[in-house]
Amino acid sequence: MIDLQENPISVEDSATMEALSYSVEFDNWAPVDFEKFPSVEGVAWKTHFGGYRKKDGVFMDFFAYSFIRTNEYGEITHWETHVNAAYNDFLDVAIGEHGPYTDANVYMAAVMKKLASAGIDLRALMHKERKI
Repeated sequence: MIDLQENPISVEDSATMEALSYSVEFDNWAPVDFEKFPSVEGVAWKTHFGGYRKKDGVFMDFFAYSFIRTNEYGEITHWETHVNAAYNDFLDVAIGEHGPYTDANVYMAAVMKKLASAGIDLRALMHKERKI
């Protein structure tokens, strides 16, 4: 569970770093398919992510399932995301390790290590204004 208000890295910055770190090992890494399921209380969605390994052209993929609950003002009151087991194999290639992570900082440290090893300047990726 990550408290987005307390997280030291903005969601915008962490998402940018995460996607870029995956692209170090994968060509054309991106969502392959997306389905959404809106409801009165929020929304759920399923995203199929995938890409081709640069070293051998093998396609690797995983699914992420997200659920958001909102209040009567449309404000997010709960957000959770789950991934299927293929995510572990994907992460082993993408960033060199996988969880389970008990702390978001440990995962982001692995992402940052991957970026740094690829010669990517982390400071250049950070947005100037902290956004949640």
